[in-house]
Amino acid sequence: MSAITGQPIETQVPVTKEAPSSKSKWLQLALITSGIAITIIASLVGILPLSYALAAKMVIIALPVNILIAVILRLVMPVPREENSGYSKYLNESTPFELGVAGPIVEEVLFRGILQGGLLVVLKRLIPATTVSILGMPFTIAGLIAIVTASAVFGAVHAMNDHKGAWGQAIVVGVSALFTEGPLAYFYGIEASMMAHILNNTIISAVLCCKPKEDSRSPQVRENPPVLIPAM
Repeated sequence: MSAITGQPIETQVPVTKEAPSSKSKWLQLALITSGIAITIIASLVGILPLSYALAAKMVIIALPVNILIAVILRLVMPVPREENSGYSKYLNESTPFELGVAGPIVEEVLFRGILQGGLLVVLKRLIPATTVSILGMPFTIAGLIAIVTASAVFGAVHAMNDHKGAWGQAIVVGVSALFTEGPLAYFYGIEASMMAHILNNTIISAVLCCKPKEDSRSPQVRENPPVLIPAM
């Protein structure tokens, strides 16, 4: 009741985003996975550029490496499990489309399209067109600086996520961008890096959907979960 007007005061109740149902998540995952599979097949038969299939191949090769790095970081920097962190709530309340498609597209436009692409344009005018070969792939010095810078910024942004393992996650996604999305965007364009990012996040979304709702493990095990999310 307002002391001035005598009218009841309306209180606003915070609106919490409702988490999508398990059925809805799996349906979205099925649709996204089908789209990825069709894209890869179309790439292999020549309907779409071969770079899409190459991007998928690079993700499959890089995934075990990312998981290994994540496990090592977990052993070196153990962090307590956080069921109620802002980041955990974000993952639980987001749909596979948001995590696996929309998020990667936005991030690739920002980090590989605008940041890496913009740096490359500027640095080409400042640095002589010297080419170096790394693992048989020709990079210009300007290209290398642009890829490394964009990947470092990409990782640093993930370090600001609201959970105690954010620095570990930042290292994993930074390394992944450095060796996967960055070179793909450099050689084949942002469409290839988007394909890799979407496939990577879709795999992670599937892992999250398989995660049991109730954790029956002992408190000691919950305090030091074995693996952190490789990238997101």
